[in-house]
Amino acid sequence: MTHRLFCAINLAQNEALVKAKEQLLGLEKLDGLNWVPMHNLHLTLRFLGKVQESKITQINYQLRKATVSLNPFSLQFKGLGSFSQSNATGVLWMGIETNPNLQTLYLQISQQLQQAGFPLESRAFAPHITIGRFRAPLCHREFYDILALHRDRYFGQVWVSQIQLMESKNTPKDVVYEAVETFNLNAEY
Repeated sequence: MTHRLFCAINLAQNEALVKAKEQLLGLEKLDGLNWVPMHNLHLTLRFLGKVQESKITQINYQLRKATVSLNPFSLQFKGLGSFSQSNATGVLWMGIETNPNLQTLYLQISQQLQQAGFPLESRAFAPHITIGRFRAPLCHREFYDILALHRDRYFGQVWVSQIQLMESKNTPKDVVYEAVETFNLNAEY
């Protein structure tokens, strides 16, 4: 049996993101823009794809090694942007202020997962939180005006003390993300 897995900082119901969403109400009325449900908000650290169930124990071991020596830290949410994923869809994202602790966490996870058979990613780590999806092209002037208005806006912060190995499950209504395992930063195992 396979599981669609990724490593993430779970941001479901984060107070700063709830407030940020309330501040962006002008985007809600745009035809074709769908908000990511609050319970699905996360910052992907590493996408693993379809993984055999027998490999999950090794992944958990490597993620525990990656997180045990790292201290908790804070992340600042800053700026909005968008990009098209294909000719048919696009993503509205909230940015993350450059943070050396986050970069170290990402590198540790990548190096440890490489030992579990997952190759290093060829593209640079570009941390962001997907907060909406749209049918491309979303050519509303209002959309681009709102992006320009919030390009450098500070939206709040979150304290990061753990990461999770998460599974993506498709349901008839929605995609649901469930925690497979939680790894506390700087924990004694």
